[in-house]
Amino acid sequence: MFLYAKALDRSTYERQRDKVRGDVAQEETEMEKTNGQELDVESTLSFAEHLMMNVVEMWTEATPGQKLRLQDTLFPEGLVFAGEEF
Repeated sequence: MFLYAKALDRSTYERQRDKVRGDVAQEETEMEKTNGQELDVESTLSFAEHLMMNVVEMWTEATPGQKLRLQDTLFPEGLVFAGEEF
């Protein structure tokens, strides 16, 4: 916009350019940190299957904090109580 339409003044253009460059540098740094952390699909699926097959037992044995995390995992949008049922 600055170069072709002259719709931005130079200082606004430079501020926005610097912000975008900073954002890009930050994202590149984050990508470098996570490159070595590949997802183990088989282990993830195995854990998910174990969780679903044993959810009642896990709920029964869980601490209150663990129950909240389990509930958030199974129902990420929450539960609604409709009188007599969820």
